[in-house]
Amino acid sequence: MTLEKLNKILKNLKKETTKLYNELDEKTDGKHKIGINNIYKR
Repeated sequence: MTLEKLNKILKNLKKETTKLYNELDEKTDGKHKIGINNIYKR
């Protein structure tokens, strides 16, 4: 796999993760956090 293909995959993953985070935050009025490997975004 080339570096360009990997970067494209990672950018798409970041967009999808951000979208899901925003949906969760909106649905729960900010009461819940999403985390990956004990790193929480809030």
